[in-house]
Amino acid sequence: MNNNNKQPTPEELALVTLDAYLDANQPKTFIDAINQLKVLQTQLSAMSLNLQRIIQAPNTESLTVH
Repeated sequence: MNNNNKQPTPEELALVTLDAYLDANQPKTFIDAINQLKVLQTQLSAMSLNLQRIIQAPNTESLTVH
C-alpha cells in the first residue's frame, strides 16, 4: 500500500482482493486456481459493464438510494 495512510490504488486493491479470494477458496491445484480466476474475470467484466452504465446514465435519479 502507499505510504502516509493514503488510499490504496485500484491495482493494489485488486491484488489484495485477489489474495483474499484465493485464500478463502484455497485452490487445490493449478487448474482450480485458473478456473477461479476465470470466474473472477467474468465477475469483474460484469461489474465493469454495470459501472459504465451508471457513469453513462442520462438520468441521475437512477443513482439515488430509496
